[in-house]
Amino acid sequence: MSAHHTGDAAAFRCDTVPWVVDGDSADDLRARAERLRAHLAGGPATIRDLGRALAANRNPGPHRAVLLADSPEGITAELAAL
Repeated sequence: MSAHHTGDAAAFRCDTVPWVVDGDSADDLRARAERLRAHLAGGPATIRDLGRALAANRNPGPHRAVLLADSPEGITAELAAL
């Protein structure tokens, strides 16, 4: 059985971006979140770019969080809450 795709790929677009954040300890996880907040505030990178980089270049630690947001303000709030 094969799947048949009809419709526009844009119809499947999702604006929510997952950020996978991890660390070796709870304190390390929070420190990483703070560095990510500073990086997002100080540069031209988008939440999509940073989310992709976090997912592709992971060095998994035992403490993890997945943050979901659809805007820089949303991901900044998620990072602050971590």
